[in-house]
Amino acid sequence: MKKISTRSILIFFFPYLGTAVFTTGVVVILALPIMVVREAGEANLLKFKAYIDVLVPYIPVFMELLILLAVICFILAFLTFYFFSYELTENAFKTARGIIFRKYVTIPYKRIQNIDICQGPLERALYLSSIFVQTANFSGDIERTWKTDGYLPGLSKKKALELQEELVRRTKSEK
Repeated sequence: MKKISTRSILIFFFPYLGTAVFTTGVVVILALPIMVVREAGEANLLKFKAYIDVLVPYIPVFMELLILLAVICFILAFLTFYFFSYELTENAFKTARGIIFRKYVTIPYKRIQNIDICQGPLERALYLSSIFVQTANFSGDIERTWKTDGYLPGLSKKKALELQEELVRRTKSEK
């Protein structure tokens, strides 16, 4: 099976990092009043300075946590890239993905309805493209379904166009 571009690691990294930072921020915001009550007393709960006084000593801890989250997110992004592959067989387009739970998808050429090439801002910056192979049972907006069975990220623009042309050729010959 063929691999996607190594630059696609960044396509996977930023969503992982965004989710991790957001989740951490929510936890800190929810825990902050508890920390203020414990450190400064309940009388200071509505004083902004009490929050600053409680947060400042934890800044190095937050920075270490962010670095650790970034490293974990990079490892997850690398593993996502490493376990993502595709193949054009005689009768079908196949993809394989997943770190812990593997998903193997086979789309027969005769079921392919449409092949779109998309580039988000990050993909454009990295000179990459994504292919979305739609079948008759596809429903939804193309902007959102990165989990769709026929999703193939991290291809160079040239490779994406070549793959699109090859899929169209094989789809026409099957019908």
